[in-house]
This record gives sequence, C-alpha cells and structure tokens, in this order.
Amino acid sequence: MKKRIVLCLVLTLAMLLTVLAGCSGGGGRFSGNFKKATEEQKATAIKKIEKLVAAETAVKNNITLDGKAVNKKNMLFQATVKGSLTQDISSSASMTVRMDSKTVEKYDFTTAGAIKLYAKIDSNMEYSYKGLSKDEIKALKEAGIYGGGQKSSIEMFADTGNGEIYLSTKVPNSEGKDDVVKLCSEGFPKDQIEAYFQQDGNTTLSIEEILDVINDSVCLVSVDSRGNVKVSNIEDSDLEDLTYVVKFESDYDYSVQKKFKMKQGGMSLDCEITIIPTSDKVAPPSDKGNYEKTSITELGTAMIQALTGLKR
Repeated sequence: MKKRIVLCLVLTLAMLLTVLAGCSGGGGRFSGNFKKATEEQKATAIKKIEKLVAAETAVKNNITLDGKAVNKKNMLFQATVKGSLTQDISSSASMTVRMDSKTVEKYDFTTAGAIKLYAKIDSNMEYSYKGLSKDEIKALKEAGIYGGGQKSSIEMFADTGNGEIYLSTKVPNSEGKDDVVKLCSEGFPKDQIEAYFQQDGNTTLSIEEILDVINDSVCLVSVDSRGNVKVSNIEDSDLEDLTYVVKFESDYDYSVQKKFKMKQGGMSLDCEITIIPTSDKVAPPSDKGNYEKTSITELGTAMIQALTGLKR
C-alpha cells in the first residue's frame, strides 16, 4: 500500500514537470500603465496580433507575407516551476516532495524552410520523510522511488529541415551516480518534431493563443501608451488570475508573458511563461559521434525516465 501511494505521488509530479512551465521572471519588460482599451484600440490591437500570427506562419512554412519575405528574429522561451506537496503515507508517516524545474527553449529561423530547436530542462526533486524508519526509507530507495528525478537534466536539439533529433539525458540512479543517455534519430516529419516542443493544454504559450482569447472569451483588454496589450479578467478560463501581456517589438517580432495560478495533484502553483525575441542561434551538439541512433519512441521513453527517475 505504501509503495502504491508513493508511486502515484511521483507519477503526479512527473506529469507536472512534463506539462508545466512557470515563473520565468519577465521583470519590467512587461510592465506598463495599462488602461481599459476603447473599441477602436481593441480593434487595432487585434489587427497587430493577427499580423504577428501571419508572420510566424509565413516563417514556419517558408512563404511570403503580402508578397514580401519575412525577416523575423529567433525566439527564446523561458520557464520555471516550483512547488511542494506533502503526502500522508499512514496516520503517523508522511513524505514531502519539493520540486524545482527550469526550462529554456530556443527557436532558430535562420535557415529558410527549416527550424532549428534547442531545449534544456533541469529538474530537481527533493524528498523528506516524517515518521518513517530507516528500513522503510531504504525500501523506498530499493523500489526506485526515493530520489527519483533528483537533479536530472534533458538537452535536446532538433532540425525540421533534415528531421534530425539529438537527445541527452542525465538521471541519478539509486547509488546517487548519474546515468547518462545520448540518443539520436533522423528522418522525422516537421510536425512530429515540433510536437516535442509544444505540449497541449493550458500550460503552453503562443501568440495565436492570445488572439483566440481576445476573440472568443469574455475578458478585459487594456493598452498602454505604446499600444502594448494586456488581457485579463478572463471569465471562461479554468486557470486562476490568467493574464497575458503582449509587447510589440516590431512588425514581425514580439514579447509575450502569461501568468496564472493553478492546482495540480494537490499542489497550488503560481506560474509564468515568457517568450522574447533573441539573436541567439541553435547548433547541434559538438559530440554527435557519441549519440546512439534509435527510434522516436525510445527518445520519448528516455525523456520520461529523465523527468521521473522511473525505469520502464
């Protein structure tokens, strides 16, 4: 019974780390003296966001926009999630798990007709126990639950042009040593690669998402003196205090912020996601020869193991 309860807890946290992103620290970049937009200001904001969506679609599909090539900067996604959860194992014993996950993703549009993507996820899960004996804690270690996912890391490079994927994971084993796995594959469709960088659900962020909220939801649209947009008071969202800010950097470039609160697996979380333009480029790993060729299924399995510390 104890093992089943603890295993369920670990799997819940694994799901959180897989789909959650938050607290990236946008700072003053997204601050402004926002005031409720007039209908004219709202219509102007919608047109500007629609242009950003069209530009991004043009870049991804290597087509022109209004008969002109789109010169768009690369994009940097930054996120972290922090939280803790205490689970009763019995009437006199409990386990507390604290987690801290940081994510960086880069999208490189330098090569026409292709996107180079890089992602790095560093996650740390710390376990503490109350009311358990040394033997019981030892049993958890032997079951592969204690310390699962502690200070694990994932690095991933992908190129939609040639379908290459390189994945490197580092996961601590029961002896406290790191198990390093390096896998690669090639020939995968563009949309299949992009799926690894875009999770479904409420914890993503895109410029299209904000446009949909403005058009389809009862919400408050505000603007500042520079025409930047804030979307808040979103009535039909299942996320608490959901707020978006769009900063227009140029005709084709933008910075966006998403802040919200949510509960998942008994844990309350304050979350924030940001995307900003960057001049950073993306390159494949320098030690490509050390990566073992495999299938995309094995790549997915390796990612899950890196996030959870659980073996198949």
